[in-house]
Amino acid sequence: RRSGRNKQSFGIAACPGKAIEDGRPGVFQFDSVAHGGGLPEPFFWSLNMTDAETQWCEFGFSWCRSAEATLAAFKAMTARLPFPVRKLHPDNGGEAINAIMLGHIAKAMPGVEVFRSRPYHKNDNCRVEQKNGAILRPYFGAMRLDLRKQERELGNIARLLALYTNLFVPVKKLVRKELADAKAVKYRLTFDKPRTPFQRLRELEPGNPNLSRLEECYRNTNAIALRLEIGRRIREIGRAVAPTGGRSEE
Repeated sequence: RRSGRNKQSFGIAACPGKAIEDGRPGVFQFDSVAHGGGLPEPFFWSLNMTDAETQWCEFGFSWCRSAEATLAAFKAMTARLPFPVRKLHPDNGGEAINAIMLGHIAKAMPGVEVFRSRPYHKNDNCRVEQKNGAILRPYFGAMRLDLRKQERELGNIARLLALYTNLFVPVKKLVRKELADAKAVKYRLTFDKPRTPFQRLRELEPGNPNLSRLEECYRNTNAIALRLEIGRRIREIGRAVAPTGGRSEE
């Protein structure tokens, strides 16, 4: 079932993503990125959910951004999280704001609060949008992903990409934004010390039961080899993509 442009809000409050942050892990922004190469659907969309406090990311892929496909990817993404979702903030896209997704959250994730971006306020989902630009676009570029048979491999790539990003890629967080005195610089930005999402989680939740598993994974994973493996798999995907012309193979 195609989600299309969402015309319903389902009574979900619209607000900036930062307005619901509370200094604890579990407040996720959610978004999708088209991988159509500038041509019409059908093609895959990548999904990204980013935690505001730790910057922990999970990725997935959805065929044509349908509600069912998005939900399947969302279930896989949330199952890998080392801490529960407490609040979820998508934009107004129909892939997330629909009866199927919201029904699953209400039934399987009771207590999770769902919010949405204000219409025409792209910066309301700034944390996940930043990750789209810093991670998904550089890795996949303008590649068109329209071979349905690649769904399993894209899921594997998403899992490896999240593993590499969360365990080995340090990130900074903006802690203060002030008007600058100099005319040439509008704002003075202050960032905290760069740390990986894993390090941030360890600082915030030293008693998290998943830390020992993540520590073992960190010790037993070669970051360089993992990065090269991700690149190799994406190149293999690129060699098999459908010819430019918009026709995909089912």
